[in-house]
Amino acid sequence: EELRAKLEQERGRWQQLIAVEQEGKADDAERYRTREDHLISEIERLNAEMVSFKESAEVKRRRLEQSVARMETETHGVEKALEHEEALARSLRDKVGLLAEQLSKTEAELAQARGDRAASQAKVQYAEMERLGALERERAMDAELHKFSN
Repeated sequence: EELRAKLEQERGRWQQLIAVEQEGKADDAERYRTREDHLISEIERLNAEMVSFKESAEVKRRRLEQSVARMETETHGVEKALEHEEALARSLRDKVGLLAEQLSKTEAELAQARGDRAASQAKVQYAEMERLGALERERAMDAELHKFSN
């Protein structure tokens, strides 16, 4: 009778240990799923930002091309006007100088936009690597869980 009571007590203790271990595994799995969901949403957010940034960069590029085309047209007009009217020479040179300054600013903005795009792409790659790492850890935990359950 005493042996039976000890066996029941030992069985109860083992059942408690198994329940605690299974609960811990479920908590870990939930934590990994939550982290993965977070990483996926972060990747989606970064992708949306990158698309928005690309669209913005494309608009700026088109504006720059239009500005350059406009500047080239105006410069040609200034050169013709210089040939015909010496009195307008100073004012036209000032205008060309302003356009060159505007072009420099626009080119600086374009360079900044390209740098920002590269940084965004690096963030997306980093987030993807993090997600893959999380998936790998989850697979390893699933394998351990499977090993323990068998």
